[in-house]
Amino acid sequence: SGVVTSTVGSRRSCALRSADEVSPLRAPALQSGCRAPMACCRARKAPIAIMSLADRPDAVDQVHAVAVATFGDIPGGERPIDPGDLAEFRARDVDRPGIPPEAFMLALDGGTGSVVGYAALLLIPGSTTVAWHDMTAVVRPYRGRGIAQALKRATIAWAIQSGLETLETGNDVDNAPMRSVNAALGYRPLPDEITMRGPATRGIMDA
Repeated sequence: SGVVTSTVGSRRSCALRSADEVSPLRAPALQSGCRAPMACCRARKAPIAIMSLADRPDAVDQVHAVAVATFGDIPGGERPIDPGDLAEFRARDVDRPGIPPEAFMLALDGGTGSVVGYAALLLIPGSTTVAWHDMTAVVRPYRGRGIAQALKRATIAWAIQSGLETLETGNDVDNAPMRSVNAALGYRPLPDEITMRGPATRGIMDA
């Protein structure tokens, strides 16, 4: 299954749903670290600061640079995803209606102040309780330090504080690192969906 969901319950816990498990569970990821995700990324190198785009509206060009450096690593598809130029990226992935700047989280190197990763939520049109994890990206030299998980924890914390009830996301089956991050945060697969399109013709059994 490529789509996973987490149902947000309270400021310190969330209920999880899956195809065969409907009883509420407590998500360890929301028990610690949501309010201080920076602690998740401290390693042998400089600490990573997590803040929102609302706090750093001047950093959009650096966010675009992260997208340029990372979109080609997204598995799936016949050709790498093109983030486009800064204007295109900003219109589609930053200033798009439904992407609150307060829910657009940045990871900054504590030593240089440069943006090394980001994660954003996209509010589902027509809903006041559901959002979608739009994108999570970390440049290669900073991977393996828990930054992606800290970024997602920060978006989850914002969702809880903003009264959202459900967060959903999707991953290519070959994207093992991000699937591992989602599993660690308590996300569970939804049932697969198959959509079929074609002309309305008589069935084979009627032929």
